[in-house]
Amino acid sequence: MKRKVIVIGASSGIGRYLAEHYAAKGCAVGIAARREEALKEIKSKFSNDVHYCVMDVTSQGASELFCSMIEALGGVDLVIYCSGAGKYSEMLDSSIEHHTVDVNVRGFLNIVVPAFNFFVQTGEKRPISPQIVVVSSVASVRGLGPTPSYSATKRFQRLYFEALEQRAHKIGLDITLTSIMPGFVDTDFISRKYPFTMQLHYAAERIVKAIEKRKREAVIDWKWSIIVSLMKLVPSFLWKRIVI
Repeated sequence: MKRKVIVIGASSGIGRYLAEHYAAKGCAVGIAARREEALKEIKSKFSNDVHYCVMDVTSQGASELFCSMIEALGGVDLVIYCSGAGKYSEMLDSSIEHHTVDVNVRGFLNIVVPAFNFFVQTGEKRPISPQIVVVSSVASVRGLGPTPSYSATKRFQRLYFEALEQRAHKIGLDITLTSIMPGFVDTDFISRKYPFTMQLHYAAERIVKAIEKRKREAVIDWKWSIIVSLMKLVPSFLWKRIVI
């Protein structure tokens, strides 16, 4: 049976890599993003196995468009939310803060809520155990002064999945909720080079492995796992004095 995958935020970076990976593996893939030309490029590589939808995840009709993608694929087994926003700013810019919340919280909910409900409704009829994946960030571990809304909203995503795990257990739904926490990845998303920045291909390969192993949380990569462990150990009175 052909696996059915939907990737939200598939026009570039990690999302595009994952979309092309699953299409190359013979899955039926639905892809969504704002940039239609990028989506058409992906579809042209894989013909009829890829269905695309131009979507702004923050729009009022995003959930309905997502549901129409499920219908076009004839169902879905794996949903991956790769859309993200966040921008380094010396000043606290309200437009940046609100946009980050819109994409990382409102957009996230516009996809995850109907995805989870779909899996609840089809739970007993499913030959493949469903999975929802969000590409969060190591920034979700501690609040970061230069990007407060980014770290807070990425934390929201992880806590939301934790809550959904409880809900799924209560109703007997066999579902995997996977939070991927990459460190810096060399994509258009970051505007400058940071220490320990990973190449896209290197990071994305490890993300795929974490998804296929159906991990609950995965820090990408081993170096960032060490950094995350150290971040958790820093007391709050010292953390606020760290200059990033």
